[in-house]
Amino acid sequence: MCLLIEIVLPDVSRQVGGQITKQAKEKSLLGLLAARTEKSEQLCGFHVSSSLESNCSCKLLADGADWKNEFWTFDAQYLDVLARTLEFLFQCSSGKMCVRAYWNGKPNEKWAHIKDVSLNLIDFLTVVRSNSVSTHSRYQVSPTHKKLNQ
Repeated sequence: MCLLIEIVLPDVSRQVGGQITKQAKEKSLLGLLAARTEKSEQLCGFHVSSSLESNCSCKLLADGADWKNEFWTFDAQYLDVLARTLEFLFQCSSGKMCVRAYWNGKPNEKWAHIKDVSLNLIDFLTVVRSNSVSTHSRYQVSPTHKKLNQ
């Protein structure tokens, strides 16, 4: 079981996704692994990790992090680079991005209650930098949403 940070850019093809992963590496951002989304082989999804060796994001977590908590507790040393990586991905899209950080493993009853949260990029990056990424939310990020809907 591990933490996965999954990002879907609905308007980016898999072919372009490979170029995006190379650009992220050149910019010294977190590792990005391009992957097919569940809905389409054409749409591009990404997993964020501390390396390019796996899609696991567990190394980004602080020592006391617990998947049962309301928010993920990321190690403070990774918050800025995580935010910059997500901002880079958003800039590669045409203004739409879906982000979900979740524990990939044995599901429990709490996982049935995933909330969709719509917010603009600035608010989303504030959530990330303040270590307030929800364990049970899927973030729909666009430049037009004005408030956090929770």
